[in-house]
Amino acid sequence: MLRAYWGIRLSANWAYTFRGYSHQDWRYTMLREKSGALFPLVSLFGIMLFPTLVVFLCLLPALHYIQFGGVNLFTLLGFALCVSAATLQLIADVQLHRFQQKAVNRGQIIRSGVWRHARHPNYLGEILMWWGVFAVLVSVRPGLWLLGLGALTNTLMFLFISIPMAETRMAGYKEGFDRYVKETNRLLPIALKHEKA
Repeated sequence: MLRAYWGIRLSANWAYTFRGYSHQDWRYTMLREKSGALFPLVSLFGIMLFPTLVVFLCLLPALHYIQFGGVNLFTLLGFALCVSAATLQLIADVQLHRFQQKAVNRGQIIRSGVWRHARHPNYLGEILMWWGVFAVLVSVRPGLWLLGLGALTNTLMFLFISIPMAETRMAGYKEGFDRYVKETNRLLPIALKHEKA
């Protein structure tokens, strides 16, 4: 049920933002420009294989939990974290899409809703989702703690690849981006003391 909720949210987000088969995600365009003749290898390993491997590693705790089962207080807390994380992603996606649909917001930075105190609340939701899945498993099988490698790899991917790529791009066309970075946390939705009211 939890996987279905996450999958429906992800599929709905894709369908809502689908711009046709001719549209290419900006990340692919950027990687193609930067890698030049090496793009086929970058595409194979960096775009196709690595993210697929990360998702596979993230799913391993869920697959093991299905096999072993069991429920206790910590299992329920893990489920609650998963649901909360997926809901955060859903809210962040909807708020961002509505903001982007208004022509007056073109080139502007969203600073309302869950985006008020965090630059990447959608990524935070994705990171917490997989830690929640891992928590569900270790609540009943603590000996399988090494399966947290998937959630850890996913977290590192966002911190050192996805977020830096997104922010490098945003810095090029978003008005007031440098100030925004100083005033707003990267992931945690906590107000900074010097944040603009």
